Amino acid sequence: AGLAVFSFFGFGKSAEQSAECVLTVNIDANIGDAEKVVKESAEEYFSNQKIKTVAHASKVSVNGEYYVYTVSDLNGLGMEAVRDNLKSYIEGKLGAVEGLGQLNVKVDVATPTYYVNNSVSGILISAAIIYVATFIYFLFTEKLSGALTVFVSSLISGLLFFALMGLTRIPTESMFGVTLVLSATLSAILSTVIVNRCKELCRNVANDKKSYYKIGEMATAASGVRLAVVLGAIAVITIALVLLGNLQIKLIGLQILISGVSAVFTAYAFSAVVWAYFKSFRKDKKPQLETVNTEA
Repeated sequence: AGLAVFSFFGFGKSAEQSAECVLTVNIDANIGDAEKVVKESAEEYFSNQKIKTVAHASKVSVNGEYYVYTVSDLNGLGMEAVRDNLKSYIEGKLGAVEGLGQLNVKVDVATPTYYVNNSVSGILISAAIIYVATFIYFLFTEKLSGALTVFVSSLISGLLFFALMGLTRIPTESMFGVTLVLSATLSAILSTVIVNRCKELCRNVANDKKSYYKIGEMATAASGVRLAVVLGAIAVITIALVLLGNLQIKLIGLQILISGVSAVFTAYAFSAVVWAYFKSFRKDKKPQLETVNTEA
């Protein structure tokens, strides 16, 4: 369901990300009340034209003062028309104030673009490279069944992350690629923990007659506390970011929570089952271990 929502509607967007355009007003110097006049005249023009803004920012550069307005609705007006009319309106207000009429006013307009909307292919390519590298690494450290388990778990976690982001409609930020990789990496680590636990149980003579699926079930149950601790730690980090951060930090915190939920759920629900599935292809199945003679 999440992937279906994502395929039709794409990423969730905040109000600023859904903006129709961004207007940048530049004056070559901030003399007297120039900043106040520019701000008030711009807001007055927007109000008169029933143009909705969702954000405003000002900054100083070597070329003068910049005022950036993020506009969500132009009320049917063209971007170029708004740009030209806003410039004339601000120039008229500055000219009415003694000493400010000589200031040069420049207004630029642009359609907002965002990192995540223009780099999905790059994110997927990077993730694919990481997946292949992870598989090769675990192929040497965990053998074939363990490597396949880690690879499949990471892939499922990444897909689940996309699905949950699509369902929750949490707006994406520039850290989306990082949190996607975090989800896959954390899933790989947790899956490795469960796979190693499965191996330990396999070496126990008492489990000699148990199926791989039963051993996987036991390993998952034994790892439940660790998984809960990991998810709890991620939840604490998210709460801190949401309570203390600005809007962008809050969104990043929520993305981290989604990545953690995806990784922990995947490790808990799939790792042992996938491991048992691949192990069941072995012709010799579980080898019978020799019983150690403890008699004196």
